[in-house]
Amino acid sequence: MYTYTDLLNVCGVLTKDTSLATQAYFKLWINDTQKKVCKLMKGASFLEDEWVADSVASQEPYRLPHNYGKAIDVWYINGTTKYQPKLVESSEDWTYKSALSTTSDYPDYFHIFGDHIFFYPAFTTANLNIHLRYKKSIKELGIADYSTGTVTVSNNSASVTGTGTAWTSLMVGRYLRFDDDGSWYEIYNVGSSTAITLVKTYEGNAVTNGTYKIGNISVIPDEFQDILWQRPVAIYLMSKGEETRSNFYMGLYREGVNLLISEYQSKTTNQVFTKTETERKNPNDYPTGLS
Repeated sequence: MYTYTDLLNVCGVLTKDTSLATQAYFKLWINDTQKKVCKLMKGASFLEDEWVADSVASQEPYRLPHNYGKAIDVWYINGTTKYQPKLVESSEDWTYKSALSTTSDYPDYFHIFGDHIFFYPAFTTANLNIHLRYKKSIKELGIADYSTGTVTVSNNSASVTGTGTAWTSLMVGRYLRFDDDGSWYEIYNVGSSTAITLVKTYEGNAVTNGTYKIGNISVIPDEFQDILWQRPVAIYLMSKGEETRSNFYMGLYREGVNLLISEYQSKTTNQVFTKTETERKNPNDYPTGLS
């Protein structure tokens, strides 16, 4: 997997340009590439996620996951039966419907406002499974890697303890790699500056005061993340008049996107990414002033 820092480094190495001004353009092109590809892959499984929570007795609001974009489906399980409450879109309608404070283990409605989802009536019983399938929000890349301090984690545990770390809640949704293991784990929660909870349990050998890295990583699947640096490098080289090299990297980019479409074509309507669809810009319309 490439972190945002990794992507910048690859772009800098291949173009031999690591100036701050050019890195600003690379950041723009990296995020533009992610946006283009995600739009092309609309409906692909990697752009969706599912949130599961336990009901809390008499509680209406539940905080949405950090990467929530738009609801696809909402349901809850009572016993062995699946129930689907109706969406109330308008805040005005929700205020009217939920005016009477009451509870039930069979909520009829749900409403989404801000970063919370509300159920009415509120659940009477705790620990009923609530499910939300949703489209992810595609956040821009742009946060440098963090590796200050050391980490300790046990096998089959989702709890990570830091020493000399200054972790913050802004790291939720980023990925942590233990250098002794090499695998990446998504961060679910940051309890304190020295406590992280992972989405999945750690599967490697126990680590004690080991080195690590926290990175800002794209939603695009790992095996296709090369496309995130290939297009920016191609654009840069074209701006420098290196058409042959630019065409080489743009060709790699198109090939990678077509492979991505092929891998996920069961959930997309597009079948091929042609040269015409890839770039529609004036070939001379590139930024000036690159060092």
